[in-house]
Amino acid sequence: MKNSKEYIPAYILTFLMTFAVWVVFSGYLDLYHLTLGALSASFVSFLSARIVFPDPIKINLGIVWIRFILYFPWLIFQIFLSSFHISDLGDFH
Repeated sequence: MKNSKEYIPAYILTFLMTFAVWVVFSGYLDLYHLTLGALSASFVSFLSARIVFPDPIKINLGIVWIRFILYFPWLIFQIFLSSFHISDLGDFH
């Protein structure tokens, strides 16, 4: 097993990505909700940093951010498509 200190950048990057998504989707910017979001993002980053970044030595932050930026519009489009699919299922004709 690798040294935990090697994964610190992976934890930080995973935390920043999950917290940014949480802030965008939650819409609450008061201290209470931001604290809950930071706690949940830190918990998720603790659990998933080694899955998202399996080899901490080869983290290329530029590629990670480009992939995240490309993934986000695709995700929004998929949510948009699913809403049409659900509304079509609700129409009983």
